[in-house]
Amino acid sequence: SVHRGLGTWPHGHIRVGVERRLSVPLGAWICGAMASFGGLADYYGVLEVDKDADEATIKKSYRKLVLQWHPDKHQDNREPAEEQIRRINDAYETLGNPFKRGQYEQQLLALEMKARGYQLDTTSIKPRMSIPKEFMLSPMGHPEKFVRTVGLSIFVQSRADTKTEFHDFFRDAKFSLWWLPEVNNMCRLRPTSTAGVGQDGGMNFNFALHRTVNTSEVTLSPGTFAESCNVIAVASKVFKGAFRFEAAAFPGHYLAFKPPAHLRMMGGIVDEATSIDFMLVDYAQMFKYINAEEVLMPAVTRLGGKADYVYLTSIRLDTNVLLYFQSVLQKPVWTDEDFEMFFSSRSSEWDYDPSCLRVRLRTKHEQLSNSLRRSRNIAEVAASISAASEADANRLPLDTLEMVLVALAAPPPPDADVTHLINILDAQKKVLLSLPRACEEDDVPFRRVLDVYGKVMAFGGASPDAKVLKWRSEASQDFAYLVSDHVRKKDVKDDLTLEVFTLICAMPLPWKKCSEKLKKLADPILEDQPLEKVLPILNSTVQALPASQPMAEYLASHARTLLKKADPAAAAQVLEAMVNGGLLLEKVPRDLERILQDAPFHLVASITAGLGERGADGEEMRTIAAFLSKETSSMETLQPALLLRLTVAAAKSAAVADKALDAVAAAAAMTLPGWSVDDASKLLLAVAKARGGTDGEGVAALYTRASEVLGVKMKEFSSTQLIKVVFAISKVQACRPLLVAAAFELGGDRLRELPSQQLLLLTQGLLPLGDGHAALSLIFDFWASGFNEATRAEDLLTESMGLDMVTNRRKDLEAKGQLNADQIAKLGQTVAATATEHVSFWAALANRIIGQGAFEGLAEELTSSGRAALKAALPEGSGPKFEGRSTLLQIVTGQKKAKKDKDKDKDAGPDREVGQDRERDRGRDERGKGRDRERDRGRDRDRDHTRDRTKDDHNREKESVPILRSSDASQVAPGSEAESKAPAQKTGSKGTKPPSSSSSDASAKKRKQKRPAEGGQPDAKKQKGKGDAAAKPAMRIVMDPEEIKKHQEAEEEKRRLMRERRAKMKGDDGKRKSASAVGEKRHAQVQAVEDLDAESASAVGEKQHQQVQTVEDLDAESTSAVCEKQHQQVQAVEDLDGGEQEPQKQQTEDVEDKKRRLQRERRIALMNQIQDKPKSAVVDLDDKSKPAVVDLDD
Repeated sequence: SVHRGLGTWPHGHIRVGVERRLSVPLGAWICGAMASFGGLADYYGVLEVDKDADEATIKKSYRKLVLQWHPDKHQDNREPAEEQIRRINDAYETLGNPFKRGQYEQQLLALEMKARGYQLDTTSIKPRMSIPKEFMLSPMGHPEKFVRTVGLSIFVQSRADTKTEFHDFFRDAKFSLWWLPEVNNMCRLRPTSTAGVGQDGGMNFNFALHRTVNTSEVTLSPGTFAESCNVIAVASKVFKGAFRFEAAAFPGHYLAFKPPAHLRMMGGIVDEATSIDFMLVDYAQMFKYINAEEVLMPAVTRLGGKADYVYLTSIRLDTNVLLYFQSVLQKPVWTDEDFEMFFSSRSSEWDYDPSCLRVRLRTKHEQLSNSLRRSRNIAEVAASISAASEADANRLPLDTLEMVLVALAAPPPPDADVTHLINILDAQKKVLLSLPRACEEDDVPFRRVLDVYGKVMAFGGASPDAKVLKWRSEASQDFAYLVSDHVRKKDVKDDLTLEVFTLICAMPLPWKKCSEKLKKLADPILEDQPLEKVLPILNSTVQALPASQPMAEYLASHARTLLKKADPAAAAQVLEAMVNGGLLLEKVPRDLERILQDAPFHLVASITAGLGERGADGEEMRTIAAFLSKETSSMETLQPALLLRLTVAAAKSAAVADKALDAVAAAAAMTLPGWSVDDASKLLLAVAKARGGTDGEGVAALYTRASEVLGVKMKEFSSTQLIKVVFAISKVQACRPLLVAAAFELGGDRLRELPSQQLLLLTQGLLPLGDGHAALSLIFDFWASGFNEATRAEDLLTESMGLDMVTNRRKDLEAKGQLNADQIAKLGQTVAATATEHVSFWAALANRIIGQGAFEGLAEELTSSGRAALKAALPEGSGPKFEGRSTLLQIVTGQKKAKKDKDKDKDAGPDREVGQDRERDRGRDERGKGRDRERDRGRDRDRDHTRDRTKDDHNREKESVPILRSSDASQVAPGSEAESKAPAQKTGSKGTKPPSSSSSDASAKKRKQKRPAEGGQPDAKKQKGKGDAAAKPAMRIVMDPEEIKKHQEAEEEKRRLMRERRAKMKGDDGKRKSASAVGEKRHAQVQAVEDLDAESASAVGEKQHQQVQTVEDLDAESTSAVCEKQHQQVQAVEDLDGGEQEPQKQQTEDVEDKKRRLQRERRIALMNQIQDKPKSAVVDLDDKSKPAVVDLDD
């Protein structure tokens, strides 16, 4: 009712009425009311002014409060004073900035309207038009907080919550909306700093709501799933200018800020402290949130304020300072009193000199020192150190660090909160690591360095926290290097005493650098010192081995000189240290023998174990071991670890095994129930490996006791420990029940976990059980299953991946533990005598070696040792019987080749030659078909142009002429047919139309273009330059009979080779049939022409590769007809030859295809007519009775 009676908030008389009704100051009422509306700070109440107070009133109140609450005036209650002065500064920073004050008052008014139940009419608000393109999200009730992204997380933070710089803070607080077309005002929220990262240009706010999940954290993700990232922007009905973001797929669920820093997507009823309304502040207003300190600090730094004082006059003239007061505060630059008030309220960061009106920045180191001086308790000390950087902590004086170390050593109070505990741990780390650096930088004396080191090593007590122990170790390393420098570079002789020398040798020194110097310094210090004083130094150097080898040997030699006068216990400790460090081992047995009766028994046993572990032997060792075996009662008092060491020594020293093993085993049998399963398995394995003494009663008692005690602990053993037990007791009859128990424990699911090498050891250990034993049969079945699985897998992979990849994969698996071929063979040899009846095991092993399917087996990888192992496993006439035994033996003995070798032989056999011949013929057929199609198209195109071809065009095709012999008439034999027909040829050359064959001309042109000019041919360009030479009558020259003879012999040889090749192909496959109706001689002639045309391999000139034609007594017209008919006949033969090779193509509706089919039919009919002509019309190159005349015009 009080809230409803407020009236309009801004008016003063209403405020007075409120105060009267509430009987409290207005500021107190606002503070209480705002606490229920999200905790909005009451800045007017902090400054003790009214809401309508002007700037002068606010400033006056601010000055009064700063002077009142200055921390220097409250030394007894400094912490509350500092907290209050911080609130005063925050309030004045907001109310003194017009923009921030406007935002603050807007939220005050909105909260008052919400309290009155007033709701806005948002029907005219269009989010797409009202929301800025880039904005900052500020939850209502928290004007100082903004939504920010940190990695993929989203927080709501203020400037005080993070130590980031101004621009970095607001860079991660800039957001934009990705509007979606599906529903009006549907969008995705995304930070602009992630532009280009996710889909559609950025990362999105994502949440994980479900019908059963009402609340979800909001994170950044590139996902664009509608149910997890789509939201609807809705104008707030409570706060003017604010918006809400509702999950598009979950109505009633809104983006919400729940203090202190969580951003969630929440549904249902939310508490009043949670805000679902956000102010979307235009990012262009970002610079108005900068405070005065963020402007003045860089300005003073630029003016040199970190090193010296800067006058206020210079600060006022700074460009950024002027711009801040003009644009942000919108007021004149402060007066001297304003600056004094500002710097005085922040005295921890600023050192202001009012007398000279100047100021400087306090250094971080200075701020830390002042903070530590003002600290009154451990919490304040820890908070100050934790807030400082490591560099500032390193710069603290050594005295200050020592005092802080003492303060931090006190335990925290029982009621300390988490922050206090974290501050203490952080401070302890920084102080411990800063002390060595402080000693180094301040050039601290050597003795004080050691004193500080002692304090550091005592920090945290004898049982410190793990983190403190780690930091102590790191600091100890730094101190050790510092001490080493002092020892090597400075004169520290006067500072060295026995205690100091002992402390130095216990440090983790860089021994290689300072060992020689320490040896020189040790002589006067260790002189006349008893053995008890030398022993700690010796132990320290032994622990630092091998780096401290020279110093340790020096100390061991010095200690031996004191053994005779020393107490036997101290002498035994020295000998134990020498054995542990491997120092002067050849002299230890003799020294130990002298003190056997008087030295402590456990030290004698430890020294004996150490010597035995290093393989020591001899009469002295036998004497010592015999002494131990007689002390049975003392032996039973030894710890299991020491008894185990003695057993291991028996495996390396024959003296210990012969004289002491039985007594050690008897003592171990008495105490075995208290042993761990790991130590028990090591004990049995060490006894099995002993170099003697295993037939005594003590060892037998140990085996019997082990079978009783360990049989019920099988579940506690690991697989590795069980294998050790099996291997140790496999041949011990008394432990057969334990062996069976271990076998069955391993025979279950544990087998699948064992590597192949461990499985091999297990198999060897279980062989004494015999072939018929169920546990051993289980192991063999597992081996068979593994072999079959590997063989089947490689068979399938060989077909899909290829042999090389499978081989590489096998090698990788073998490197990881899979058995290779030799190891499989060795396994077969090992189990051959026991597993004779286990057929499935041997069949699987044989398949693994021989191969199965595409898998080629491992026979190729067997070495001589592997083959020998298989021969021994499968002796002739005996051994296991299984399928594939004979094949396996034949491969092993070399009587039969492996599968891979067979494949290689096949690849190298005649099949490959036949395949190559078939491939060549297939390629030739394809080329022939391509030429058929090309000739068909060329003939169809050129036939229409043949009749119109002129004499000059025909003559130009004759220009490329080979170099031949002279065309003198005497070259023609008298009375020959060529001579009688020469005049007719001349006559025809003048008046008769030259022979025309478009397809022949076209093919001739192509051949001329493809073949390079050979020796003796003139260049075609030179022929073109002869003017009218092309128009002259064709020149006829009779070729030399010798050249003709050579050409005919070459052609005959080519035809013979072709006949042999075809006959061989017909004999190989028996399926190929001849498609030609022409005789073999004519077909071979045509094929030779084609080969000459395609391969260009003849040694004769280019013209001799072309069609050779016998010129008879024909006139020009008959010659032309013969040429035309001959071409058609050859073409018809080629068509018939190709027709049988390739089925005739289906008829189509295309006009051009029909036309070519009709033309082919006409050519076939013409060919039939030509076949009826006299044979003299066709050139027969085999007919050598007539001279061959080359027509150069063709």
